[in-house]
Amino acid sequence: AHGMKPSGRGHYLTLRVQDYLRLEPTEYLNDTLIDFWMLWISQGDSIMTHFFSTHFFSTLTKKGPEGVKNWTMKRSIDIFKKQLIFIPI
Repeated sequence: AHGMKPSGRGHYLTLRVQDYLRLEPTEYLNDTLIDFWMLWISQGDSIMTHFFSTHFFSTLTKKGPEGVKNWTMKRSIDIFKKQLIFIPI
């Protein structure tokens, strides 16, 4: 397993063998691979972009705005100052 801790994020991403197997042509990507990809492409560009995790949209749809209102406040991220915001669905 390979891990990567996103700067400014509270969780640690770990890629396991099962995740690597999902990279085969007939397989679908999982949440871990999508989060890892977004973390990788966002390195060094956190000033103008913000990447929500794959769990953001599912939490938003299940719990509404109340369920996600603190996702950026805890880290003092003002999404209205960003040029790009990514929300994986």
